[in-house]
Amino acid sequence: MSEEVEVVSTVQDEATIEAARETAEEGSLASVIFVERDEEIATICGRVDSAPTFAVVVNVPRGNRHMEREIGIRRLRRHAEDAGKTLAIATRSASLTSRARQASIPVSRRPDRIRWDSGGRAALWLGGHSIVVPAIGRYLGLFALILAIVGLAGTVVFAGPTATIIVYPETETVRTTIVLTASEFIDTVDLVTMTVPATRVTAERVITLAVPTTGTIQVPIDRAGVDLVITNPGDVEVIVPAGTIVSTSGGVRFKTDVTVTAPAGGSVPVAATADVAGVEGNVLAETITAWGSLTFAALTVTNPGDALGGRSREEQAVGSADVLTLKSMVEELSISQQLKEQVIEARPHVAIFLRTVQVASVDGPMSDAIGTPAKVLFMDVRITLSALAVVSETLDIVIAAALADETEGELVLGTVTAVETGARQADFEDGSLTTELLLTAQVAVGLTPEQIEAVVKGRTTGGAASALAQQLGVGDAEVRLSPSWAPWLPRFTGRLDVEFRSREVEAESGIGALGAGEADDGDGQSATDGA
Repeated sequence: MSEEVEVVSTVQDEATIEAARETAEEGSLASVIFVERDEEIATICGRVDSAPTFAVVVNVPRGNRHMEREIGIRRLRRHAEDAGKTLAIATRSASLTSRARQASIPVSRRPDRIRWDSGGRAALWLGGHSIVVPAIGRYLGLFALILAIVGLAGTVVFAGPTATIIVYPETETVRTTIVLTASEFIDTVDLVTMTVPATRVTAERVITLAVPTTGTIQVPIDRAGVDLVITNPGDVEVIVPAGTIVSTSGGVRFKTDVTVTAPAGGSVPVAATADVAGVEGNVLAETITAWGSLTFAALTVTNPGDALGGRSREEQAVGSADVLTLKSMVEELSISQQLKEQVIEARPHVAIFLRTVQVASVDGPMSDAIGTPAKVLFMDVRITLSALAVVSETLDIVIAAALADETEGELVLGTVTAVETGARQADFEDGSLTTELLLTAQVAVGLTPEQIEAVVKGRTTGGAASALAQQLGVGDAEVRLSPSWAPWLPRFTGRLDVEFRSREVEAESGIGALGAGEADDGDGQSATDGA
């Protein structure tokens, strides 16, 4: 049986193992489906169902918190059995590896190193070959224990640890143009027909719209004053305190300025000031006749002269036309080409199909109500943009294949950018679309994974970093050893992984406001723009 099959499956019994073996011997390729850290089990099961091949490799490089639970891995295994699929897992997560072995699912760190006949047993890789650790019978326990101790000691010394060397190399830019077809209804990349899976990505923006106000309003600035005469027809003098309220029949109120005493059978003058500022306090003579309290109902009051001094000024204010203008601006956002292009700006390393962008908006409250003094009226609008796209991992595969014969440099993962040229575009009834893309990427200059592996194998962590700097001139690299307490890196290159990365792309990763699939994976952000 071939020991290097590009797949993952779930092997539980002899019949399934035999089916997987026959698949490999016939040269059939297994489907590889990439699973994110937070992807739900139900979603993973659905993607396993839609895989076009009998054997399916679930590639989970960083692990999956749902699969790492016993109930999750059992549910996935049972679903694969019911669907007639052979399942395996490729992951670097120790907890997921342990869980897969408990469930008798073949597991490896890389999709191309699955041993389909291993079940829950470990497979030891020596050079380019692997050995499945056999099941131990109870009568051979002691002998197996001795062998295990010897083998463990050898593994720790020679091949036990695993290491990932992350290199940030000098790069050069490469470009190529390709025509590909993308669809939400496929899960695998076909490099022959250039058919790739697409997913829907979303972006959120909070945009602040603003319009100059066109309405006007009278703003009160000074209060009117008036001289009153209070008459007491009774036989007992009455004290009228300062602040006593009097008013016109129309409800314009005044307050007396000082305390006065109305003598029995006589009158007393008193000054009063309008309760509120503005021209409405400028009332005519003989119009102030009512008391604000029944306490003084026996007294009479009037103003022999006009109340004067109340002033207002005209100021710019929010009008109804301004509100209509803002509503019209919100409608224009849904067809704004500039706004749609912000999806591309937010996620430069994803191929966004601009003609699939959809815009949805939710109006926020306006800064001021109609009739409120203001020179500018503001409103926040939450815009949600969604579009079909090809994700970064798929673009890496596509451009690596396209540049295979054009450059010897190693692709720096995640640096691919894609822009539609507009030269060739077609939409089909099944929801797929074809487009021409200009792909740009960074490739490492003068470095290969093989060179890195040859320099670091068998060294300590510090020694590996020093050797990379001295022998290859690599000054920016990280060496990650597992387990961390291991004395040195593995001597066999099969347990070494080399990744070329970009500091610039890693710095950008927390900025975009996009999330792929059902949610934003927690890294989506909102941006506020002025319009």
